[in-house]
Amino acid sequence: MGILLSLIALSLLILIHEWGHYYFAKKNGVKVLEFAIGFPPKIWSFIKDGTRFAINLIPFGGYVKLYGEDAHDPKILKDKKSFASKSSWQKTQIILGGVLMNFLVFWMLSSIAFTLGMNPMLQSEEDLKYAILDEKIQAVHSVTPEVSLDAPASEYVDLKNQKISLNVDGHLLWGSKVLRNVNRESLENFGLKLMPYISLPTLHISDVSKDSVFVDTLQAGDKLLQINGLNPFDINILVAEFEQSTDLELLVLRDGEYLNLSVSKQLAGLVVAGISETTTLQNNDLQIGDRILALDDMSVESFEQLRTYNLKHANQNVNLKVLQENQSINNLEVKLNSEGQMGVYLSKKFSLQDLGLNFWIDSHPFFLDILKKDQYPFYQAPWVALSQAPTFAVQTVSIFLSTISDIFTKAEVSNQVGGPLKVVSMGSLVLDQGLPDFLNFIAIISLSLAVLNILPIPALDGGRLLFVIIEVITKKPINPKIEAVLHLFGFIILMAFIIIVTIFDIIRF
Repeated sequence: MGILLSLIALSLLILIHEWGHYYFAKKNGVKVLEFAIGFPPKIWSFIKDGTRFAINLIPFGGYVKLYGEDAHDPKILKDKKSFASKSSWQKTQIILGGVLMNFLVFWMLSSIAFTLGMNPMLQSEEDLKYAILDEKIQAVHSVTPEVSLDAPASEYVDLKNQKISLNVDGHLLWGSKVLRNVNRESLENFGLKLMPYISLPTLHISDVSKDSVFVDTLQAGDKLLQINGLNPFDINILVAEFEQSTDLELLVLRDGEYLNLSVSKQLAGLVVAGISETTTLQNNDLQIGDRILALDDMSVESFEQLRTYNLKHANQNVNLKVLQENQSINNLEVKLNSEGQMGVYLSKKFSLQDLGLNFWIDSHPFFLDILKKDQYPFYQAPWVALSQAPTFAVQTVSIFLSTISDIFTKAEVSNQVGGPLKVVSMGSLVLDQGLPDFLNFIAIISLSLAVLNILPIPALDGGRLLFVIIEVITKKPINPKIEAVLHLFGFIILMAFIIIVTIFDIIRF
């Protein structure tokens, strides 16, 4: 069903694009010779009001053939019903009619999707990171699957309520059963329905220092998967969690077993955040980032404790026990002023050296659990949808250009790129996530069609518009024969591009 709906949707996008050309051609008095979906040979056609409407065999787009569009005959060029006889503004309307229709479809469908509420759009690891940080998505290592009663999985009665977890080698662990070399299709055929899964960054611990806050918790060889439910996408996230949280909940993979470990981050002392010029400490005695552990052999645990002690010893010398960044411990002497101040600014901040971890960035597969939909009131949704258009447009052009480069330099096509086969296949997968997600997917395809068609390439709408612009600037028409040859050349190149992309689609299927 998903494949059929995707195929219908893609055909409708092409139909709407060509109808845009047809509508503005008729509106401006241009005779339309043919309105076709796909490229010849013809499968079926009929004639109405002088226009042949056709469905063709090759499903790589469509076209509207206009009277006088590539004509050389002076009589046709002057005929009021010919495209060539129209003003630059009228030609522009006709050329951009398809692009306008595709853009309006994008805006409408995306607005509906945002109104109904859809899963967060993830186009990069950065998008996923912020979706997790914003608590729209939760990465989990195990889930309880839905089991189809009429599928092979239904035979495992004792496993139905047990969770499935992902192994690093791509296998699934369902209770005591190992499901090897799985993919979405094989899981569905087996009778299991799972949420999407993806590999995310983790920390592979190679060493834990004796001074580390984790010395009694982590071991060399552990994979630290999450800290307080967050994946360590980068060191900044890791440090932020340690600075802001007292108690840490760690998800660790050790010897193939998932462990939930807790660390109470009660570090002694206060961190030096700054040093005043009024301090009696000698230069280089104390550095920003050092930690004051004790005053006169009294452990320092809080600002209140430090303030109370210093007030009692105003105008006196006190001894500081300091843990410095090189892990050495020094004893320093400082004289307090009349208000019990030592001229040092302190913080409870957790410093990076307290981690005491050596690690390298690894990865591990996680299930993605959607916690919050992207949903807006109906009066906001259209503006949110509109704000997405520039980003998608830039990405479309970037992917197109990189694909051209890959074809010529690497003789390959990226997995990100696909023709009609991939679009239909992806549409079927997206439909499983819900109708709003499917509508937004079709909206993005519609916008991509608009953007690609407006590129200044002969045979595309943008190429024809470029010739109109040149005509306006030079104030004289371009030789019709030259323009026709360039459009033919552009069409051949585009068809070759589509065929190459489709071949790679077939290979991957």
